[in-house]
Amino acid sequence: LFHQIQLRSPNLEINDLKNIYVNLNNRLINDMLCDDKILSDEDYRTIRAAISIVKNKLRIILSKK
Repeated sequence: LFHQIQLRSPNLEINDLKNIYVNLNNRLINDMLCDDKILSDEDYRTIRAAISIVKNKLRIILSKK
């Protein structure tokens, strides 16, 4: 049971990441297509920095086969 709980938790977090991706992707598309910008240049830098942090933290785990 404990092992199942440990596995379930990262799965829920991955689902949260998917939701974040969908929301950000929609906002980025809207910014490209509309004259009224939702996100600032600072927002873009923050998004890129957050993605870099996640990629660096997970690099070893993602490289496992």
